Amino acid sequence: MKKVVLDLDKYLSWRSADRDLEVKVTNGDNVVLTISPNGHDAHSMHLENGGASALVKGGEWFTLETIGLRSEICFNSDDFRETVEAADWMPVPRDSKNS
Repeated sequence: MKKVVLDLDKYLSWRSADRDLEVKVTNGDNVVLTISPNGHDAHSMHLENGGASALVKGGEWFTLETIGLRSEICFNSDDFRETVEAADWMPVPRDSKNS
């Protein structure tokens, strides 16, 4: 299991893992998890400390940040590879003329 501490200075920017990941808050404040399955559409959810976990499917883009001062999150695996996007990348809506 991989553990990461998020705080006011550290968050997980947009990234994609090579396998399905289960994400859970194990200590501290709640977090917001945003998932984009295709680089266009995105949805966010709150994960509560001690609450249910969330699944990020392999190949989906996701970001995590605390909505408090400090959060500890845990992934169900520690041997996955990540592709991390540039700091200014975010999902971009499709052009309405081409949808």
